[in-house]
Amino acid sequence: MAMLLYLLDLAGIAVFAISGVLAAGHAGLDWLGVMVGLPASKPPSQ
Repeated sequence: MAMLLYLLDLAGIAVFAISGVLAAGHAGLDWLGVMVGLPASKPPSQ
């Protein structure tokens, strides 16, 4: 039972990470922006 919970936990972490990367890519972030949370090529809005 403990192994099943562990595997479900790992699967949940993987799904959360993948959805975050997809959302960041949709927002126009490069790989560094995904890690830091900042856009790479968009100038600051004024």
